[in-house]
Amino acid sequence: MTAGGKQENRGPKQEISLQRYFLDTLEAHGAVVDTPGYALLEALLPSEVAAALELPEEVQLAFDYEVACENPEAELVAYGSPLLDRAVGLGLKAGRIARKVAAVSTLNVPSDISAKIKKRLEFVRCRPPVLRSAGVVRSEAVLFNFRTRFISDEKQENIYPILVDTAVGQEVNYQLPWLQTMFFVTGDPGIAALTPADHCGYAKAYEAAKEALPGAITQDLGEFQARMQHFLQDEAKRLASFYRQTMVEIRQRIHRQDANEERRQRLEKKLPATQADFYKRVEDIRSKYRIMVEAEVDSVTVYVWPKVKLTLDIEHKNMRTPMTLYYNLAAGALELPLCLACHRPNTAVYFDSRGRFLCPSCAGT
Repeated sequence: MTAGGKQENRGPKQEISLQRYFLDTLEAHGAVVDTPGYALLEALLPSEVAAALELPEEVQLAFDYEVACENPEAELVAYGSPLLDRAVGLGLKAGRIARKVAAVSTLNVPSDISAKIKKRLEFVRCRPPVLRSAGVVRSEAVLFNFRTRFISDEKQENIYPILVDTAVGQEVNYQLPWLQTMFFVTGDPGIAALTPADHCGYAKAYEAAKEALPGAITQDLGEFQARMQHFLQDEAKRLASFYRQTMVEIRQRIHRQDANEERRQRLEKKLPATQADFYKRVEDIRSKYRIMVEAEVDSVTVYVWPKVKLTLDIEHKNMRTPMTLYYNLAAGALELPLCLACHRPNTAVYFDSRGRFLCPSCAGT
């Protein structure tokens, strides 16, 4: 950082990758990590992590020599350093399943919760909702990271995150950006003492994640398919041109004046064989560019956070229907209701004649 607070582009990229590794590894082990400046991390480490890394529980790490000189209290992390070796060892011991508890400043229901609902949601075909109850509960969301491969003449591999809210048993990827705004700890007695929210079970959460995966990969898979189709058409065009010219040449040789009968018969037999070979080569090209998709769970993280469970009464004509909403205290945001038909989140809630809450599209508006 310069004196004016502006970031300088200095140092090789490998130092930034080291910083990313430390940030991810420390957070995965329950540390509270901040990045106050270029190539600099500040961390509050759990005692067992501090012991494994041979560091104090409050530590500052520098990933650039000049930054380390400007911050004498910081530990310099560089390739070949014993600290990096210890950090790699810590990362190798980590499992592919983690549990993170959100750090929150309060476990109280916001005093303006009714105003937050009114500001966030629009209720259509019904009277304004009446808040009947509000209580803080302990809830979980499970993040499944799927390692997915598109395999054809080329191979493309990506990680696709699917976040499932266990309270409703549905994918809620719109909440993924919230994770970047939160801090996590290994545990919180206050959250642990809360009444647990509804829980669909981890098996159902996994099924919901698998059902959501095709939608998550649609754009990338479509682009991959288009690229393979372009290659297929280009190669098939060249192949057709080659065999078309080959067939022309065979016919020309058949009709040459100096060709004897035996040679003509031999060439005439070559025509269907060449045609058959062409069809076989076309099928080979199609097989070459046929696409297979493989997916497997790469890692799983269970997020534990407090929510305000809200029960509303919704009235439409002579019908009264209860509706449950959640306000996420860790994110400071009202969770969107999911359409009962398509399960997509929406800010506009429609109340149909059967007492169901639907999105505008499913309600046919």
